[in-house]
Amino acid sequence: MGDGGAGRREVEWEEVVARGLTVLEGVAYDLQPWASQHPGGSAVIHTLCGRDGTTSFAQIHSADILAELPGTARVGKVVGVSPASPQSARIGALSTPTTPGHSLGAATAPATAAATASSTATISSALAPDPRPSVSHAVSTLETVLCLDDVERAAAAVLPATAYAYFATGAGAERTLRANTAAFREVDLIPRILVDVSKASTRCTLLGHPLKLPLFVSAAARGKLAHPTGEAGIARGCAVGGVLQMVPQLGGSTLEEVAAAGGQSPRWLQLYVFTDRSKTLALIRRAEALGYTALVITVDAPTVGKRLRDIRAKLEAAGPTDSPAALLGSAPRSGSSAFDERLSWDDLQWFQSVTRLPVLLKGVQCGADAVAARRHGMAGVVVSNHGGRNLDGCRPTLAILAEVTAALRRDQTESTSWTSGSTERPHPAASETRAADPPKFEVLLDGGVREGGDIIKALALGATAVGIGRPAIYGLAAFGPAGVAKVIDLLQSELLTAMKLMGVPTIQGLNKDCLSLPPRDTWRSML
Repeated sequence: MGDGGAGRREVEWEEVVARGLTVLEGVAYDLQPWASQHPGGSAVIHTLCGRDGTTSFAQIHSADILAELPGTARVGKVVGVSPASPQSARIGALSTPTTPGHSLGAATAPATAAATASSTATISSALAPDPRPSVSHAVSTLETVLCLDDVERAAAAVLPATAYAYFATGAGAERTLRANTAAFREVDLIPRILVDVSKASTRCTLLGHPLKLPLFVSAAARGKLAHPTGEAGIARGCAVGGVLQMVPQLGGSTLEEVAAAGGQSPRWLQLYVFTDRSKTLALIRRAEALGYTALVITVDAPTVGKRLRDIRAKLEAAGPTDSPAALLGSAPRSGSSAFDERLSWDDLQWFQSVTRLPVLLKGVQCGADAVAARRHGMAGVVVSNHGGRNLDGCRPTLAILAEVTAALRRDQTESTSWTSGSTERPHPAASETRAADPPKFEVLLDGGVREGGDIIKALALGATAVGIGRPAIYGLAAFGPAGVAKVIDLLQSELLTAMKLMGVPTIQGLNKDCLSLPPRDTWRSML
């Protein structure tokens, strides 16, 4: 940190308590001056004053975070014995899950037990053993997990209640969370017969990257709550599964650790924009140097939603010294001044001026905003409502996708003026002067996908690829990196089977003629 000699002295525990210092990895820090900038809210920092927060810190943050603090934050190495158990600094009793070190494999949905064993052995050779200790429980093994619902049940059985609630929660009454998956159930597939599907393939490209299937693992913070390998473990699973990873800015693994774990597998960096643009620029430069190939700016979270299930689980598990205020503010970014709530369309030009990487916007929820993004020169959009975790009552992602792709088609074929009969509201930033469009504008969907047939429905409505967040986290929690590969393999196998049964041998052959869509009011009634 270049502290110029500061932070090299020894610090007694009495001073830690008296000054309200926080101990991390045996070093005392004075974090109070920067509490308001903490992504999890200032109350968390205040709760850890005078305590050892190593366990909670390691579960949430990457190792490089402390290097970003000014040298004056580091007081010195702690000596002596803590007056209280270091494990008391729990922040809502978050703890690292322990699950068995299962044989690591990621079989595609096999037709026979022999196929299962063969696929499991193949994937196992590419993945290191699960580092966690083995314990006895009734959770399924990788070989008996048959669908993504099985994976979630396996994860729920081994995760601490607070960790599972954090990943599973939606905002408010969780109407949007439920609607995201329910919307897919309201769309029916229309198979065609007598089509040669002997060479059917799920392979595709995304922004020039060849993928095994049109899938990416979306950004989800706090991966180390699920498994000690965190986002680096997800990178290993993506590399084996042949898909792209969207790496979260607020992950527990560093960008360098993820790049090393993923090897040549493609990866993008998801960004929340700092109020201090120099910090965002530093992240971009690190990503560029490490071979990240695109930036994805999250634009649907100027603040965070009220996630009741997460809050209640933390309150129920809280110890006598845990601060309720800290628990209520423990979601990433809550109560933080570090991220820019003033972010607007005008800021997109800055990103284009500082990097040659493609820039996508994540969190687009209407056709007008998708059109505006393309007119501003973005490389694509991610249709997403933040997994139903922010604004409850939003439309489901599949319904938004249908509107987005229709609006983009109209914008390509009609004049730049909005017709008086259009049902789309023009965004104020969608000016008459159109920026040069990228060669291909990618439309991605993130939210609600739970089976291979869901991928068909999204692609038939115009998506280039779909993302999964929770399913990958659940696979990681239950089985380590091999669980992530298992989730990908399940979806690839289901997708290929569905394509053959649909009579559509290529991804490019999927279109709206493959679907029977519900009345618009059906999607609206889910809210």
